Amino acid sequence: MPSVKLTQKQIESWCGAAVYAEAEAKVKRGEVRRADLAPPWIEGLLARAAGDLRCRFKLLDNGLVESHCPCRANREHGLICSHVAALAISVMRRAADPGREQRYQEEQRRARRMADSMAATITRDPHGRPARLLLALPEDWRGQFDAGAVTLRCAFQFDSAGAAAPAAPEALPSRTALRLSPADDNVLCVLEDIAENGLKGTLT
Repeated sequence: MPSVKLTQKQIESWCGAAVYAEAEAKVKRGEVRRADLAPPWIEGLLARAAGDLRCRFKLLDNGLVESHCPCRANREHGLICSHVAALAISVMRRAADPGREQRYQEEQRRARRMADSMAATITRDPHGRPARLLLALPEDWRGQFDAGAVTLRCAFQFDSAGAAAPAAPEALPSRTALRLSPADDNVLCVLEDIAENGLKGTLT
């Protein structure tokens, strides 16, 4: 984490004690989903009932801040809001506690992996295009298994007669939703878990 020293007194000088207390409550409730420091900018994501709010602000050389928060308090009244203060408090606390910073970075990596995994998941739909999951093992798969890793090929067959060439997962047209049998869907879930970052036509 880049080095920026923030203090409660400094943050309160931007927004006042009442807004600081409101921001501190947001932090305690876990509403700060992300707070990243890239000097002179701090930006992040806060949870709200109406949907997540993306907030960013700039640290100025004179110790003050320039808010770019889209909330009403900033847009209509030019006030430093509790969203800005909450991000600043999160960054301040992580800077003072290496263990907290490490946990934050691990949580962010886990969140990114989950987002990548969800984005790479093949879409299923009961009304989607009917398909069968095809798997092919190499002739020497037993030897590969004994060695610790088996390479298999997977594809989707759309033509029940087998006339059309099977399509590898990465070759599926965008937004294609598949209708699979329960058995094929179960196997596909296992393969996606193994692949982690998106199932391809060849998987080890």
